[in-house]
Amino acid sequence: VTVTKMDTWTTITTLFLAVGAGLSCAGRIGLHGSAPPGWYCCLYSGSIFMSVMFNGTSLWFSMHASLRAQCAATSLLTRHVRLPIPSMGQFGQ
Repeated sequence: VTVTKMDTWTTITTLFLAVGAGLSCAGRIGLHGSAPPGWYCCLYSGSIFMSVMFNGTSLWFSMHASLRAQCAATSLLTRHVRLPIPSMGQFGQ
């Protein structure tokens, strides 16, 4: 269940990164009119780049959590929940 949730979150975060890239590469703000003040452009660009940074961190965490959950599931299936296999000496008893 956790692996599926994290893989879904990875997809969503990748889409958010694509939107952030589209917004940051769209060109000059105010292309069809007068340009806004410089401080506004700085705030706009800064907020987009911060969102890209946080989305990148979220993508990294979701990929790490997905791989960690897969490792934990494999560990449970192979080590902790394994049925005991009787030896040849125990068959005779």
